[in-house]
Amino acid sequence: MTRPGFVLEVDDRTPHLMTMSGAELRLERFGIGTQVVYTADAVGSSDPVGLIDAAVGAPIGSAPLADLLRPDTKLTLVIVDADAPLPRPHFDPRRTLTERVLELAARGGVDDVELVVANGLKQRWSIQQVTRVLGDRIATSFLPDGLITSHDVTSPDLVTIGQVDGTPSASTGGSPIPTWWW
Repeated sequence: MTRPGFVLEVDDRTPHLMTMSGAELRLERFGIGTQVVYTADAVGSSDPVGLIDAAVGAPIGSAPLADLLRPDTKLTLVIVDADAPLPRPHFDPRRTLTERVLELAARGGVDDVELVVANGLKQRWSIQQVTRVLGDRIATSFLPDGLITSHDVTSPDLVTIGQVDGTPSASTGGSPIPTWWW
């Protein structure tokens, strides 16, 4: 059973409440009359693909994605490397979301498409990781043409774009995921 949400109004009998302070927890006294919102426990969706389709088809505060894609659009999809989130999700939306966006792009006549895996400080994805996360269909369509690249700190084409407190800041255009990885 999930916990329902509620609003606590602080009065003179309310004890100190636990709050976040950066990465730490601390007890904090709130003023009388403060309303503290406790959200309800999240309930897992029985149809996560339907939620993705609804979000792409009717986003909040924007036109549907299909209306924004034209033949002259240059489309770059950034896939976040979230291989080890804790706790592990029951459903990884990256494949479904990428497939839906690529299908809409194809219907809209977009042919300038690139996928970038944002690795940051993590190791580059192998071909097997690309295939596992994004699926055979996307891997076989984009990998042979070098249209799936990696953006990470080990890229050989990093260039210094400036300094912050004497430390060089680098940027890269992304490096193709090597086809020699097994």
